Amino acid sequence: VRLPVDTIENSIVVPKDAVAEEGPERYVFVENGDHFDRIPVHVLARDSVSVAIANDGQVWPGQTIATSGAHQLQMAMKNQSGGAVDPHAGHNHDGGGHDGHDHAAHDHSPKHGGHLIEIGRNHDYHAELVDDHKTESITVYMMDSHMEPLSLNESSISLVLTAGDKTEAFELLASQPGGSAEFSSNDAKMMEMIEGEEVKGKLRVNIDGKPFSGAFDHHGHGHGEGGDSHAGHNH
Repeated sequence: VRLPVDTIENSIVVPKDAVAEEGPERYVFVENGDHFDRIPVHVLARDSVSVAIANDGQVWPGQTIATSGAHQLQMAMKNQSGGAVDPHAGHNHDGGGHDGHDHAAHDHSPKHGGHLIEIGRNHDYHAELVDDHKTESITVYMMDSHMEPLSLNESSISLVLTAGDKTEAFELLASQPGGSAEFSSNDAKMMEMIEGEEVKGKLRVNIDGKPFSGAFDHHGHGHGEGGDSHAGHNH
């Protein structure tokens, strides 16, 4: 019996073997740089071949997921942790240096009064999201591990916003062709969503041919200077 996916609205269909189970929870493994993040998902329906998961911003079309062996990945993480899987498995929160990256040696405060988003397993990259109410636009500044501008040879990056049960994806365009560290959009629907009280977001970028993502919470009305510089920093 095949899953009638055309009758399930706002869903993403993945192979059955891409979904891991732990008690009542379900997970998929999404590529993020040189590793896979374990992402919780809400299963809407399944059959013997496929699983339909909610398109609620946890996973979105176009991301690379492990399409088989999710159970084996789950067990490997359990064995490494000596028991239950850490919900942040695959995401290193060590306060010390990693791969030559010492947090204490660099100023990690946002340079434009926006929300800082950490990207990559070891926070190898950063992004600063600035929502400007004067110009009704959102700009994302890409940075390396030292908080210096990081030029990407990409025409756009993706921003996925979730407010309540509504999820939308938006493209932010590079400020110039041939390499840019600055991406922006003035999409009216995007501005309406991000100005809400409680909004969750994910930024997706390609760096040196690898997909990376970073998640953030946006609490609204905390924009500009004097706001919480880590309001967009969600672990």
